[in-house]
Amino acid sequence: MANERPEKDWYRKNRPKKGNYHRRANWNEYQLPRIYMITMVADKEVTPLSEVDWQDGSFVVKLTNMGLVVDEELKGWDARWKELTVGYRVIMPDHIHFILNVRERLGEKFSKVISDFKGGCTRKVRQMLSASGRNVDKLSFFEKNFHDRILTGKGQLDAMISYIKDNPRRYLMKKRYPDLFRRINMMKIDGTELSAFGNLFLLREFCKEPVIIRSHYSEEYLKELRERWRGVSDMGGVLVSPFISEKEKSVMEETLAAGGKVIVIRDNGFPERFKPSGKLFDYCLEGQLLLIGPATYETSRGFLTREKCWEMNRIAEKICNISPETMLSLTGLSCARP
Repeated sequence: MANERPEKDWYRKNRPKKGNYHRRANWNEYQLPRIYMITMVADKEVTPLSEVDWQDGSFVVKLTNMGLVVDEELKGWDARWKELTVGYRVIMPDHIHFILNVRERLGEKFSKVISDFKGGCTRKVRQMLSASGRNVDKLSFFEKNFHDRILTGKGQLDAMISYIKDNPRRYLMKKRYPDLFRRINMMKIDGTELSAFGNLFLLREFCKEPVIIRSHYSEEYLKELRERWRGVSDMGGVLVSPFISEKEKSVMEETLAAGGKVIVIRDNGFPERFKPSGKLFDYCLEGQLLLIGPATYETSRGFLTREKCWEMNRIAEKICNISPETMLSLTGLSCARP
């Protein structure tokens, strides 16, 4: 139509505000003993902190001079603060993850403790760079703020450590297979603003089937549906669903384990540095998975209401009904396979 604006022009005028990825948990008393996984992003002026590469079938992380500054500061940090211990850590090219164990009540605010570490890194790098004649008065080692993930349940510490240990492998896999970890920050489907992460080419498949299981379905009917969904997957089709209920989740798990492809509708968007962890990362790597959620990421979410579930199911059905050609125009995908 003559008055219809191009998709890119619409996005410029309607792009959503980013959710606050760094907001602290308002329910947590940060001075009390607690275990955290801390993530900090390095300023572009000081990156890279490390080089990650393959060596003898595994990965190796080699620290640069900037990375050595971080490593040295982490090693001496808990010596200055008797209340805490720095646990397992990894220094990536542009960010760091580490476990922080606050063993006893802090004598200072948590933000002051974090600022102490960040300030130590900044002072050291300014000393290094000022010798070369650079003006470093306004240079900061890390970007403003940080992200914390609080250990709240049994088994989470092992999961945090596994996530940190696996970070270099995921980094290398994303570099090697970028098309399987593509991201769209904005697309509009039936008036709903969405973002996506994963194998976007799953959207162009001709055979897409929604997976929705109602509580009143009989076991006989559910068996028929499972056979139908299995057939769709075996023929190379894609199953689309929020996969909310336990029965729906079992369909997703069986499909992925058998090498099938799924599109998962999420109830939240994606934080700035999002990447799936655990098995979901490997399913992305195999090109089996696409995640779709709201255009914005919210750190504080309420309960998953029935209305929200209905909306997520509606999006799943809409995605299945949109032609591959229309999907290509909505996402900007070319017709070539990844």
